[in-house]
Amino acid sequence: MDERAFEQIAPRMRQKVMETLCRYQLARMECEDIAQEVLLRLWQMRNELAQVKHFQVNLNVFRSICIIFAHWNEL
Repeated sequence: MDERAFEQIAPRMRQKVMETLCRYQLARMECEDIAQEVLLRLWQMRNELAQVKHFQVNLNVFRSICIIFAHWNEL
């Protein structure tokens, strides 16, 4: 995945992360920090993600990553 393609999908992914995290009643700044970290990790994994054929299915994995980050942040 190149930078342009990532920039096109990043806002949608960020919104999904924020929606997921808000369900856990985290502070807005916490949600934004976690969302930024998740997007950074996804960018770092972009080559592996480019090979994924069923992106919608992997949104479940994406949501799980958000939840994990939220829990780590609470520790």
